[in-house]
Amino acid sequence: MLSLGGGYFPAVKNWSIETTAAIEFIDLDEPEFEEMGAGAVNLDVQSRNTQSSFVRLGLNATRDYQFKYGKIVPEFGATYIRNIEYKGRDITASFTDYPDAAFTVEGLPLADNCIAINLGLGIFTLNGFAFELSYMGEWYDSCQSKNFALKVGRKF
Repeated sequence: MLSLGGGYFPAVKNWSIETTAAIEFIDLDEPEFEEMGAGAVNLDVQSRNTQSSFVRLGLNATRDYQFKYGKIVPEFGATYIRNIEYKGRDITASFTDYPDAAFTVEGLPLADNCIAINLGLGIFTLNGFAFELSYMGEWYDSCQSKNFALKVGRKF
């Protein structure tokens, strides 16, 4: 995997704004292998090379609200992800006893566009306790993903 990115962190009033741009290239080589245990219907799976390239553009904002016993930190963010190249998803295989009867299974299609939204709220106390609640949603051309997380910690 090769990744190149950059960002800019201007302060706007009491908010910290982060703008980011990145390009990622992934080149994955998978060796051939043979299944065992099914006799004549063992599969011989051919090697393959999968390549992907993505562009990410994002904006994130946070702010510290200081209080007598600590601080509260809200976070808001949005990222656009664009798939600009994708190849090598198909799998070619044959049965061990029939190597000339190879067949190909098409790999799952990858969505071209994605919007990711993240929302978070952190509470950090002066005596070292931290509570963080976060939500991450991703919307692709044909599917979506949502994630909630609660983190509790203590700084020693």
